[in-house]
Amino acid sequence: MTTSTGLIATVADVERIERKALPEQYQTQNTYDLLRQSAAQHGAREALVFVPKGTAEEPPFVYTYDALSRRVTARQLLGAFAVACEVS
Repeated sequence: MTTSTGLIATVADVERIERKALPEQYQTQNTYDLLRQSAAQHGAREALVFVPKGTAEEPPFVYTYDALSRRVTARQLLGAFAVACEVS
């Protein structure tokens, strides 16, 4: 048996994670804060690996925690700007 890397690969990994309630695991109030906290802690590590068609030949889209946080923040700002422009 190998030691856990923190990845979710087996039912045992899910059971280990679910032993502790989410509010006890994370000190955030919302998903955005959790993403920002994760970016601060894990920066250049892979946060999201997406293979659109699921084929081995296809290169995946890989986002680090930093890149994902910046992308979400930019979308938040653009959304807020769009709302502000509609109100004006």
